[in-house]
Amino acid sequence: MRFLIPFLILVPGIFSLLKAIKGRNFAALDGVDRVFAAIFFILLAVPGSYIHQKTVNKWENRNYHKAPALFIDGRLNRDFGTGFEKYFSDRIVGRKDFININFAIRRLNSRQTSEKALAGKDNWLFYKYDNSIANFKNESVFTADEKQAIVSYIKTLLSRNKNLYVFIAPDKNKIYGEFFPDAIQKVRPDEQSRTNDMIRLIRSETGVPVVYPYAELREAKKAGALLYYKHDTHWNPLGGYYGFRALVREMNKTRPFPVLQTDDKELVADDYVVSDLARLFPGFKAEPVVYKKLSDFKVLPANDLSVFVLTDSFYTAMIEYFAKSFKSVETHPYKKIKTLDWEKLEKADIVVLEVVERFLWRLNFDEV
Repeated sequence: MRFLIPFLILVPGIFSLLKAIKGRNFAALDGVDRVFAAIFFILLAVPGSYIHQKTVNKWENRNYHKAPALFIDGRLNRDFGTGFEKYFSDRIVGRKDFININFAIRRLNSRQTSEKALAGKDNWLFYKYDNSIANFKNESVFTADEKQAIVSYIKTLLSRNKNLYVFIAPDKNKIYGEFFPDAIQKVRPDEQSRTNDMIRLIRSETGVPVVYPYAELREAKKAGALLYYKHDTHWNPLGGYYGFRALVREMNKTRPFPVLQTDDKELVADDYVVSDLARLFPGFKAEPVVYKKLSDFKVLPANDLSVFVLTDSFYTAMIEYFAKSFKSVETHPYKKIKTLDWEKLEKADIVVLEVVERFLWRLNFDEV
C-alpha cells in the first residue's frame, strides 16, 4: 500500500507532462532534452518513492499527520484532499533535507531583499513600505474621506491659532528618483501627485500657507548638494536647512512678523550619519559617504517670537535651525492630538504643522 500511493500519483502526472513537452512523446525529444526530462522525472519520483508509517516526529517534536479516510459514516470525506496532502507531504523521503534547503535559500534571499527597503542604483536605498512606491509613481490618490480628514485636522488647528503654516517634507524618492530601479516608472508627473492635489485643496479650503520645498531641494541638488542620506529614509541637516529656508521665506511673505533671514555659511562635514534603511536590509553593506552641514547658522535680525511645531521624524534635521531662529520652541507629535497642550499652541506666535509627504494621510485625529 505504501508503494501503491506514490505510484498512482506519479505515473499519471509523468504521462501528462510527457505529452505536454513540445507536444510530442518522449522518443521524439532530442538527446539533451531527453536526458533532462529523464533526470527531472527521476527526481520527481524520489520524494514519493517511500511513505513511512511512523507516528512521532522527534525532529519537530510532534505527531505525524495520519492518513485520512476516504469515506466517513458512509459519505465521501470532503476534506480528504487536504488531509491526504498533509499526510503525504509529512512522510516523503528527504522531507527534513528539503526543509533545510528551503531555510538556506530564504536566508540567502534575505540578504538580497527586504520587506521595507528598496535597493536602487549606485548603492542607494529607499523606503518602500507605507505605500511609498505607489506614491513615487504618483498612482496613489487620496479618497474623499482622507481629504476631508486632512482638511478637518488643519481647520481645527487654525481655529486655535491663526498663524498656522503647513510644512510638507518631500519624500526622498521625489528628490532622488533617478536612483530608483528602472523597472519602477512614474504613471504621472510629480506635478500631478496626490501631494500637490492636497496642497491645492488645503489652500483653497483653509487659506493656510503650505510649504512644500520640492523645487528648492531639486535646485540645490543640481548645484551638487547631497540632501538625503543614501542609506536612510530621512534628509540630512543640509536638506533640512533648505527646507527650513523655504519655510522662512514663506513666513516673510505672508505674515507681518519681524523679518527672518538666513545667513548661509560654508559647509563642513557632518559626522552624525544615520542609516535606518541599511538596518532594514539584511546583509547590506553601507558605503562611507561624506555629508555636509552648515558650519554656522544665524537669523538676522534675532527675534523674540515663539513657535509651536507639530512634528514627525523629519523635524530632527531642522531642530538647530528652529532653536536659533525663535525665542522659544515647543514641539509635539502631530499624531498625538489627544494629548496636545492646546493652551501652549494657542499662545505661540507661530504654529507649524510639519509632516513628511508619504504620511499626509495620517492627519486624521487618530492616536498612534
